[in-house]
Amino acid sequence: MSEDVHVDVGAYVADALEPAERDAFEAHLAGCARCRREVAEFAETTARLSVLTETAPPPELRASVLAAIGQVRPLPPLPEQGRGGDVVEAAPDAAAAVPDDELARRRQARLTRLLTGLAAAAVVVALALGGWAVSLQQRVAEVTAQEQLVTEVLTAPDATVVPVQLPDGSRAAYTVSREQDRAVFAAERLPETEPGKVYQLWTMHVDETGAPEPGTVRPGDTFTGGEQVRVVFGAVRDTEALAITVEDAPGSQTPTTEPFGFAQV
Repeated sequence: MSEDVHVDVGAYVADALEPAERDAFEAHLAGCARCRREVAEFAETTARLSVLTETAPPPELRASVLAAIGQVRPLPPLPEQGRGGDVVEAAPDAAAAVPDDELARRRQARLTRLLTGLAAAAVVVALALGGWAVSLQQRVAEVTAQEQLVTEVLTAPDATVVPVQLPDGSRAAYTVSREQDRAVFAAERLPETEPGKVYQLWTMHVDETGAPEPGTVRPGDTFTGGEQVRVVFGAVRDTEALAITVEDAPGSQTPTTEPFGFAQV
């Protein structure tokens, strides 16, 4: 644990503290509102990042990283120095006679050498990652922006939640904000579509019996299934009903399969 216990919030949330350090931080946490707030914020950010789909690195990454790391030259051992600056050999029991400040200096020197080596290896890894790392960073930004849109719709003053039942018996819901002209389709689990297929949302008007009015069915966003599905889509300000179909990728202008998840909104 660091001398300033407040800076250990990130390590605590990431479960990177030693058991004794964790116990000490939790004891501090009980009486520190600032750290409790920061722990909650870090945990929320971590939860958002967990919705990232797994992005596999390029197949050649491992070989290129290992080959590049092999070219990093390690630093030579740090020689012991006498009071006059001359290099001396340490006696077997010299550590016991070294003052505390000298031991601290040596530990710091070893730490500096270690960090230097790690930094060099990190540079090699970063260069090897190249465009893959940039792509992952862009994916993080996209997920963050998507989560922001979801939050805005769910917390809109005029938000209306309409639950629906899916063909497999599971539940889902549309949350509609006409002021924002946006809606969110949310499902805890939705089976993945077959290759070449996508789910597609539809907006429409309905007649007095609740049936779609001809000429009013409009295509919306497409998406795939999975766990924790959240889809933000627009053009819902004047819609009277929503539905989903399975279409050939990248989507269709008219429904070609039986709609499900129908809901009047």
